Amino acid sequence: DDEGVPTQVNELVTKGRLGGYLYDTYWAKRAGKSSTGSLGRGSYSSSGGIGTSNLYIEKGEEELQELLKDIGEGLLITELMGVHTIDSVTGDFSLGATAFKVEGGEVAFPVRGLAISGNLLELLKKVEKVGGDMRFLGSVGSPSLLLSEIEASGK
Repeated sequence: DDEGVPTQVNELVTKGRLGGYLYDTYWAKRAGKSSTGSLGRGSYSSSGGIGTSNLYIEKGEEELQELLKDIGEGLLITELMGVHTIDSVTGDFSLGATAFKVEGGEVAFPVRGLAISGNLLELLKKVEKVGGDMRFLGSVGSPSLLLSEIEASGK
């Protein structure tokens, strides 16, 4: 990491339960733990903070087409805008999204002006299935996720 501590695999959530935390040397000492090699800096002159270099959700087994069939009627969200605005304390969010309407398990048409909102922790509880694909944006990756429901509005 940016303190010179070797990075390591840090499993944060296991089977839906919080299983670990990320520490730099300062916070590790305060918590009576060891650093997890998780300090990142924006520049050489900044003091830095907890960061990740390869954060992802473990992929599942099902292909996207199988997930679409399970949806039946719903939305296939392909892009989120403003993810950096999710409140890091409460988990509340309101994001713009790009999506397609799914009808009969098939992609039907694009949805315009879509917004989704809710709470990130509550949203994670609504994950029913995890896809076998993986998409990274920068150093953060996720497979397709089938959610039981989501608050959405659009045309």
